[in-house]
Amino acid sequence: MKKRLLFFVGIVLFLSSALFANDNFDSILKEGKVWRYQYKLVVNPDYDDVYQREMCLSGDTLIEGIHFNRVMERQVPDEDETSVAEWTPQNIWIGEENGKVYTYNGLTNTCQLLFDFSLEKGELIEKFGWQWRVIAVTDTILDSGNDRKVRHCLHVVNVEIPYQTDVWVEGIGSLLTGLINTADLEGAIPTLVLCSDEVVLYNNATSLLKIHSPNPELHLGKPPYYDLQGRLMKVPLQGGLYIKDGKKKLLMNK
Repeated sequence: MKKRLLFFVGIVLFLSSALFANDNFDSILKEGKVWRYQYKLVVNPDYDDVYQREMCLSGDTLIEGIHFNRVMERQVPDEDETSVAEWTPQNIWIGEENGKVYTYNGLTNTCQLLFDFSLEKGELIEKFGWQWRVIAVTDTILDSGNDRKVRHCLHVVNVEIPYQTDVWVEGIGSLLTGLINTADLEGAIPTLVLCSDEVVLYNNATSLLKIHSPNPELHLGKPPYYDLQGRLMKVPLQGGLYIKDGKKKLLMNK
């Protein structure tokens, strides 16, 4: 009887911790995370040139009561180069609190909202003078990510320019531009090509999304089961904790 009680208590604690973890967004500020960008020059005479830079976040600074990390950048060497450039601090900080991600410009002393992962479908967010509407909210495994983590995603559209759409992913940012604000950039357009943290979190070479949400706009057929490592399980072989519809489900042995 005692063993059964301990087993039951263990299951309850495990499920409680799993559900609690699912309510907390993956932090963008995690130490060691690197974003790689590809820039294409769009002004004469070098508009055909393409180069890559990397970004990471370092330190811990309180700004207006919010924890911020400073943006560090370095040039990615060409294939024929062997030396790796050192990280150079920028006058930009990235902060995060309760699912909201902010950017702070040290030159203009302005703080602006980058993302808000607490938004629901239909809600609006103003980002650098543009209004974005959330058209769907999904829990998603990125096919290009090696960690197989279920991530909270906002599918958004620019209200004034409807052909501009994007996907904002917890722990990564925009799948188009990462954490970079393109509103003030001139001469070069950045594209997020890789986000890594010991393993690849996102790679735009294979950026297909697996949608596990019942949202009708994005439904891709009957949702399958996945184990906690993100591996597809057509039919669970035994009882345990699985992922279906982006949610954890406990199946009992028959």
